Amino acid sequence: MRDKKRLLIVQKLKENKKRGIALGLIAVVVIGGAAVKVSSSQSSVDASEEEASATDLVEKQAHLEKTSSVTGTITSANSTTENAGVTASYPVESVNVKVGDTVHAGDVLYTLDMSTVESDIATQQATKAAQNTSDQSAISAANRQVFEAVSAANSANAKAASDVSNAQSDLDAAQTALNNANATLAAAQTAEANALNAYNSASEDQKASLKADYDTAVSNRQAAEEAAATAQTNLTTAQRTLSSAQSDQSSTAASGNSSVASSQDAVNSARNSASTSNLTTDQAITKDQEELAKKEVRASMDGTVTNVNVSVGQSYSGTGGVVISNTDNLVASANVDESIISQITTGMKVYIKTEATGDEELTGTVSFVSPTATKNSGASGDSTSSDASTSDGTGAVSTTRATYRVDVTLDEANSNLRLGMTAKMNFVLASADNVLVVPTADITTSGDESFVTVLKNGKETEVPVEVGIANDYYTVIKSDDIKEGDEVLMVTDLGSDEEDEDLLMGAY
Repeated sequence: MRDKKRLLIVQKLKENKKRGIALGLIAVVVIGGAAVKVSSSQSSVDASEEEASATDLVEKQAHLEKTSSVTGTITSANSTTENAGVTASYPVESVNVKVGDTVHAGDVLYTLDMSTVESDIATQQATKAAQNTSDQSAISAANRQVFEAVSAANSANAKAASDVSNAQSDLDAAQTALNNANATLAAAQTAEANALNAYNSASEDQKASLKADYDTAVSNRQAAEEAAATAQTNLTTAQRTLSSAQSDQSSTAASGNSSVASSQDAVNSARNSASTSNLTTDQAITKDQEELAKKEVRASMDGTVTNVNVSVGQSYSGTGGVVISNTDNLVASANVDESIISQITTGMKVYIKTEATGDEELTGTVSFVSPTATKNSGASGDSTSSDASTSDGTGAVSTTRATYRVDVTLDEANSNLRLGMTAKMNFVLASADNVLVVPTADITTSGDESFVTVLKNGKETEVPVEVGIANDYYTVIKSDDIKEGDEVLMVTDLGSDEEDEDLLMGAY
């Protein structure tokens, strides 16, 4: 195609020469901002060989930038939406600001009618007071039961202790009586033995009187035996009585302790019940009080009101309230397409233009690149959307492509800028200084190699070049065989023969 176009140019020039249109004519035209030289030479109309060429000059540029164009919006670097954050819907009671108002942190922006919450709090507080009275009454009754249980236990324990003491006294007395009875029995037994010995050893005339003494001794011994047996029975009875009294004392103490413990449990239960009911009520009251605290929505920062989304009487559910922005600190913000987002970095230079600033080109620096996608772009070939378009105008994206928010901080404030303005943003993806450039269209690529056709002394020479960055028109080239001012053959991708002829006629 390049050869065909080249031959076409030569052919047209030859035809024009034959008509005598141009002799020794040199014309310079500008196509797309590049210097184009078209020359022809003729020694005579009958010359056997004629040559013509259209060329560009190899230029040296002090600075070349590769940019990507994005359409964005002027926004505030610091903006906030003041929402009530309520958990239910409430009527808006008053709105104290309008768009354009200047506010300070702490100013009341709007209020909500939360009379229902206030009523709930009052009802819950009254319920809590009544419950407290009931709970205290239950606790007092339980405390009285503890007192009564303790008193009854003390009384029972005292009686049981007295019974044990009396039984012990009776046992002691029975033991003493038994001891005395045993002593009397022993004495009676001794007396009986003595009486018997005296009787046996006495003469016949003395035995009559000693027999009466012996009989008395026997009678006394028998009486002593009966008394000792009775004392032993009484002792056994006293021991059993003491044992029973001691057992009753233990049972009484255990019963009293159980009764007191049960009563104390009733007190604890009453207190726990009161604490639980209070906790539940207090939690409900606290929740409502926290909700009520949102009745007045205040500004969290100084700034200008840029949007008011509430009105008096509106049912408000807690979002989309009043927007406050710092209008003195503006940024240009755009949603950049996924195809170039990896090339955008913080600190990158950006040129910005708006209709409000006219031909003045503002500069800025990328201050934020979102690490996550903002949305799926809905753009489809719309170069005026807020999605990125490449510098060659082929920035159309499908509905499935992601975009990423990028903020650009302006180097200097500009009084003509306003929030919401459309901004044309050119991101400087790369730059080069003091480089040789040629129009990109003049470069031929074959595989991994690139060439330009250099015209020297009427000869065309294809020279390999190393290509660098490119902007909308120029590409940086490097080659030891090319210098500034060299002519390279211009290759124009023309759509029709008529357009070719028009271009050639324009060269004349």
